Amino acid sequence: MTSKFQFILQKNRGLFDIATKFNDEARAKLVLRWEQLERERMVEKCMRHLLVTDMDVMREAKSIIGL
Repeated sequence: MTSKFQFILQKNRGLFDIATKFNDEARAKLVLRWEQLERERMVEKCMRHLLVTDMDVMREAKSIIGL
C-alpha cells in the first residue's frame, strides 16, 4: 500500500527554500516540474469549463440567467 502526500506551498517561499538547499541540477529539475504541474492544473481547470454539447451550452445559459 502506497500513500500519496500532497503539500500546498506558497510558490515564492517554496522556490526560496529550494534555491538554498539543493544543488543546481536538482533545483532546475524541481522548478521545471513545478511549472509543468502548474500548466497541467490550468489546462485541467479550463477543460472543466469547456462547453462541448448543446446541452452543456443550454445548462450554462440557464445558470447565468437564473432559470
